[in-house]
This record gives sequence, structure tokens and C-alpha cells, in this order.
Amino acid sequence: KDVNLLQRFVSDRSKIRGRRVNGNDVQQQRDIANAIKNSREMALMPYTKRVSQTRAGRPPRDGDDRPRRPRDEEAATPPVEAQVEAVETDATDEVEA
Repeated sequence: KDVNLLQRFVSDRSKIRGRRVNGNDVQQQRDIANAIKNSREMALMPYTKRVSQTRAGRPPRDGDDRPRRPRDEEAATPPVEAQVEAVETDATDEVEA
């Protein structure tokens, strides 16, 4: 297998690019995909690559000044400590009796 040729049809994260991006017809894309999968299985190409660059996306919400409303689920559940104490007292009562 020619790994350098197959690298042209793979993204920087080692994902197989789509047929329209590559400019192949259906049969060519199927053959390329099978060749890439075969070369991955033979350990000639990696399944994934890590890209160390940060992606341009949504900014972090650290500087967000909007007030947040608590979720209904968090307000409805009792504190965990109260449940743990009740379990511990039941266990000690059984041991003493």
C-alpha cells in the first residue's frame, strides 16, 4: 500500500474525507476507504491522531456575568450527608442488638 497516496484522502485527525471533498466517484471512494481501513489494520496508518492546536470555538464562560438559575433536580434532592448518617445509625443499631 502507498501510505503517502492514502494520506491525501484522510484529514489531519485521520478521518476519511468525504467523497465530495476528495472529488471521487462512488466506486473510487469505496476502494479508497477499503484501502485506508486495510492499511490501518496492517498498522501502516494510524486510526486517530491527536492535534495539539486549540480549536476556534465558543469562548469559555468564565467571564460570563449572567446570573444562573439552579436546576430543579439539584434543588429537589436532599443532601447526601443526611442520607449517609441515617444509614450509619441503622447499621450500629443492628450491631448493638
